[in-house]
Amino acid sequence: MSSTYTARETSQRDGQPIEAYEFKGPGKFYRYTSADVALTIRGSLYEPIVVRRTAIRAGTHNEDSLDLEVRMPVDVALIKDYAFDIPPAGLTLTVYRGHLGTDMTSDFVVYWTGDVTGIKIDGHEARVRVPSVFGALLGGELPSVYYQAPCNHVLYDSRCKVDRSANTVTTQVVSGGGLELIVASAGGRPNGFFLGGEARLASGERRMIVGHSGTSLALNFPFSDVKIGQVVEVSAGCDHSGATCKAKFNNKANFGGFEYIPSINPFAEGL
Repeated sequence: MSSTYTARETSQRDGQPIEAYEFKGPGKFYRYTSADVALTIRGSLYEPIVVRRTAIRAGTHNEDSLDLEVRMPVDVALIKDYAFDIPPAGLTLTVYRGHLGTDMTSDFVVYWTGDVTGIKIDGHEARVRVPSVFGALLGGELPSVYYQAPCNHVLYDSRCKVDRSANTVTTQVVSGGGLELIVASAGGRPNGFFLGGEARLASGERRMIVGHSGTSLALNFPFSDVKIGQVVEVSAGCDHSGATCKAKFNNKANFGGFEYIPSINPFAEGL
């Protein structure tokens, strides 16, 4: 019986395929395997979980069905850390494939690699989307401007022009670990100033701020690993209204909405 990957992969009876899923985030790795026991593959330990994926197909760059979707339980560390982030920040996936009985140090091949673009929760299962290389390059959305009252821009982007650093406070964590994050200072900013903004740790992990009062910040989901005294950057949010653009950021010249359009559509509701 041959022990090489190629021989096992093409064999009609000797193949015992197993896969290793290596997710790399800012400063942290998450490693899982489809095997039923923990395995050391290419020098790293992989945790056994119930994991499955869509089929990998060959195709051309203009096909939209070449994305990979990996499904796994919602209670694994990766999903807890990233499913509620804004959005998955710098998370990449490499899938290695090999066979039981082969050399787990060198005889596992790279089967797929790409950037995670989204995580969707479906009951007790999480769906992690990793598009093909061409799909990621060609499938991006072009900037769109809608005839609407709220501003079309993304806060701090090149069209908004608001300076992030001028609206960010660098402080330390006083207490955390849950949905409430207490920081040492809010920089003298009024209550609600950081609502809709984000708190960012040096590791790159980010959370949306859904409430702000004094030095207390309400988060949309807890940080995975936060320690007292840890440096955190807290940035302001925006409700995309003309009033906020003017009063909070003094940026009315770059407001990207149409705040005086009628609020009632006569074609839908009549005159």
